[in-house]
Amino acid sequence: MVRPVKRRSADPQVVKQLWNAIGHIREQKQIANIERITKYMGREYEISNRETVKQLGHAVKDGLVIETVTLGVKGAKAGVEQEGYWLVGDDPIVPLDPGGTDPTEGEDHDWYCFECHQPGEVVLCSGCHRVYHSKCLSEECKPRDSASQWYCPICQAMQRKTQPIKKKELNRMLVFVVYRMKEKQSRELSRKVSLQDHPNFPRLVHTHMDLSVMQQRAEECKFKCPEEFEAATRQILHNNLIYYGDESEYTELARVVLADCRHDLREIQLCKDCYMMSNSRNLKDWFIRPCDPPHSLVWAKMKGFGWWPAKVLQDKDGQSDVRFFGRLHQRAWITDDCIKPIDINIQQLQKKRTAAWKRAYDEVQEHQSRLEHVQTNPLSESESQGSSHSEGEDEDDEDETMQDADDSEDDVSEPEEPISSTSNGDQQELAEAVNQVSSTGEVLQPTPPATPQKASVSTVATQTRKWAAAAEGKAPSTKTKFVQTTASTAPACACHEKYNKIFSDFKERMEENHKKEKEQIEQDLTDKLKSEHDQDKREALAKAASSNKSEVEQAVKKAKEEVETSKTVDRKQMEEEHKAEISFVKRRQWCYNCEAEAMYHCCWNTSYCSVKCQQEHWHAEHKKTCRRKR
Repeated sequence: MVRPVKRRSADPQVVKQLWNAIGHIREQKQIANIERITKYMGREYEISNRETVKQLGHAVKDGLVIETVTLGVKGAKAGVEQEGYWLVGDDPIVPLDPGGTDPTEGEDHDWYCFECHQPGEVVLCSGCHRVYHSKCLSEECKPRDSASQWYCPICQAMQRKTQPIKKKELNRMLVFVVYRMKEKQSRELSRKVSLQDHPNFPRLVHTHMDLSVMQQRAEECKFKCPEEFEAATRQILHNNLIYYGDESEYTELARVVLADCRHDLREIQLCKDCYMMSNSRNLKDWFIRPCDPPHSLVWAKMKGFGWWPAKVLQDKDGQSDVRFFGRLHQRAWITDDCIKPIDINIQQLQKKRTAAWKRAYDEVQEHQSRLEHVQTNPLSESESQGSSHSEGEDEDDEDETMQDADDSEDDVSEPEEPISSTSNGDQQELAEAVNQVSSTGEVLQPTPPATPQKASVSTVATQTRKWAAAAEGKAPSTKTKFVQTTASTAPACACHEKYNKIFSDFKERMEENHKKEKEQIEQDLTDKLKSEHDQDKREALAKAASSNKSEVEQAVKKAKEEVETSKTVDRKQMEEEHKAEISFVKRRQWCYNCEAEAMYHCCWNTSYCSVKCQQEHWHAEHKKTCRRKR
């Protein structure tokens, strides 16, 4: 039968305050007795004497403070036995233990409730180190009278194993979760607490946990389910609440970390594929890739916006959590009356087709085509999804390479057209040159073009071999083979060369005539544009300086006034503090011999801090001048 056990009784925050009080009193070379401790606790933390005595007794019972009997060595209590309190490990009479180890080491379970983080009677879990108050547990999680073992809610959730994600895949996603938490939070939650700065940390915190430990466990695939990962994050909050308190900065950071963790775990439960692909930086088209199982596609409409294609992530209470297609892939909760099926006619939406809308529409079409490909070829798609998280960029590069190869093959496979004896461009120049005037002033008469001759058999064979070489990817031969034909040939026409010479002469003269004029015009335009630009620049600077001058003067005046006001306030505050310090010093008594704070009063203006100073000053000079009545 499982029964509650009282592990500790003292409040951890009050225990830390007691440690500070004992340490401060020990630094003053005094015995940390109950009077001095209660006085310090009332002055520094405003805790009553009754509460201090109660918590001190609990701390002694819990083994966090050691109670001893010490003999006084000075003053009126010299040689008198006094009850004193020491920190664990500091007592010279009662050390830690014969083995030299802390008595808190070797504990299997925590000392404080994992739910409310307070001491008291707790129930110990049989599967982990966590403990709970019976009042902090729900009815279904409370231990039964007939049960010999009891498991905490976290262990029960881990035993259910309702998570369909594989262990290796889950830990890969948990690594992303840890990275997201470490980007926002302080370094104090990512490293182990230094025992030099906090030597008593292990006496309050049973199980250490930080983000670096969680990242290492995720990289080593040690998390079995999301509940275990969330429990590790809750352990960070539990430790900070116990050691630093509820109002500490570290505790607030731990709360933010826990909220981020729960948000990411919910996203993983909604769709593991979306979470994994969205965090993979090398996947630019992650949103249009189909998930397993695929999301429903709808047209959704937000208030003030038109109909937009989106994916449905979850439905709840007449609303749908959707994520929109487009560049930003934003999310929103949309009511069911603002959602329409994706197969509706686009003309009924009455949506203005902007560039962003067209981009979103192209994305949803691409997503639908990939989804159809998945349904027809499930095996190939599953293989591609298995390697998409690590080889996204490689696949894109391979697609581009294959596309370039296909284009190059198309270019090679198409043979060039055979070139005729007179090209179309030459014929057009010939027609235009008929009406031109030569340099000698003569009018050229058009000459009929020569009748094209039939190519011989050997010429056709040579051209055929060129096409075949081009189809095989070889460069065609540049040698020209002249074949003498048996047919009679007409004399070649020289009109083409004559007209080309006339046009080239005319072009050279025109370019020479207009070259100087063109350079002069360009120079004039350049100088004009430069002068206009300089003038506009000077005017803009002058206008900006005049408009900002008054604002600068007002800002300078306001800053001077604020500085003067701040100086006056600081001066008054320093004067008040100085007066308060002087008044405090005047109200104290000081040793006439060593000028330390005095404890023993001798006469009207003479006091001492110890018997030693009194004896030295008495024999030196005060014996002659003492006014104390004897």
